[in-house]
Amino acid sequence: MASTRRRSTARCEVKSIGQSMTKRADYFRLTPNPRGVRASNFFDELNHVLGDALSINFREVECGCEVFYVHDEGGFFPEECLVGCSDDQFSENGEIVVDSIDDAILGWCQAMGIEQGNRSQDDMVKFINDYEYDDEDSYYYIHPFTFD
Repeated sequence: MASTRRRSTARCEVKSIGQSMTKRADYFRLTPNPRGVRASNFFDELNHVLGDALSINFREVECGCEVFYVHDEGGFFPEECLVGCSDDQFSENGEIVVDSIDDAILGWCQAMGIEQGNRSQDDMVKFINDYEYDDEDSYYYIHPFTFD
């Protein structure tokens, strides 16, 4: 009889993580780690300890550290980027997960009344991220996710 390994799926979105995992006897404890630890390292270790029994999918976002990372084994996080924006001229404020980089560019172009022209997607992201607004409190940043 062939053995079948059961795989479970864990889905989560990590805004920031400052946890470390410590093994003691037969249990594990999460404790704060002031240096922080990347979510990928945490989940890799967790899955290793559990005998690689999990299929783990996560999105790790740490804006101040420029971390925009997706590990997705099951199609849970298909969105391509995160937009950080402020000001009334944009439809939403804060951090918004956007389906595609092209959608993020289009949203900015429509709000600003500026055409993409012949700029490539990469050139346009740089143009938008470097754009200087009249109001110093206004911003619109497109942060493409790195997919593993």
